[in-house]
Amino acid sequence: AHDTCSEITEIYRAIRYGVKRFLQQIGISKMTIGVSGGIDSAVTAAFYVDILGPDNVLLVNMPSMYNSPLTKNLALMLAESLKCNYCVMPIQESVDHTNAQLTQTPIHNYYSNTTFSLELSSLARENIQARDRTRLLAALASSFGGGFSCNSNKAEITIGYATFYGDLTGVLAMIGDLWKNQVYELGHYLNDKIFNLDVIPEEIFKISPSAELSAEQTVGVGGDPMIYEYHDFLFRAFVERWDKASPSDILLWYMEGTLEETIGCQKGTVK
Repeated sequence: AHDTCSEITEIYRAIRYGVKRFLQQIGISKMTIGVSGGIDSAVTAAFYVDILGPDNVLLVNMPSMYNSPLTKNLALMLAESLKCNYCVMPIQESVDHTNAQLTQTPIHNYYSNTTFSLELSSLARENIQARDRTRLLAALASSFGGGFSCNSNKAEITIGYATFYGDLTGVLAMIGDLWKNQVYELGHYLNDKIFNLDVIPEEIFKISPSAELSAEQTVGVGGDPMIYEYHDFLFRAFVERWDKASPSDILLWYMEGTLEETIGCQKGTVK
């Protein structure tokens, strides 16, 4: 009999096979994962527990002053459901120290024989948080054994919505070729078909995605700059269509009223 399966089943099987073989080939049997309380890190964590077993997975939540009690609690609930290793390492003190070092350390210009100090933009201060988390992940992975994970999805990677030297690092971007809508679908699949339990708490599927790196960018206030129900399909048209849609194509289809049908997003999304 011909064995048919859904697209998400094929995605699950392909990722599981590929990741397991890759880790075996490079000799990694343990994984450290930074969990934020969001869907990307939750799906990545659940998948690694499925592949490596709970005792070989270490989850770490690394809150700053901008992380909400909601996401911190969701990270804890995820670890408890997966029954894996878990710790909390706040980063605010180290972030403050880095900011002070950068702004208070004199820089000598020997060409003009002058001295100056740096000023940090709001974006630079956000990026310092992501890099401090990477520093901890690298140290944890070295001590726990194995490597640490990159949790970026395809929408983020396509447009570079990530911190350079920060959350784009890691031994492997497990969900790096999945659009955000596929990440959500994979999360439901792991709950329903693999664990037969809501190891990824239902609230993680409902909260608005946010990097939680500033007062203007928190869960419920601001959040990610992308509307994934639209941007997943827009970016896919740029990078996956055989004829590679251009920005002018997008504008033409919008003016003609055929954009949603052409790129495949749900009717009414563009409005």
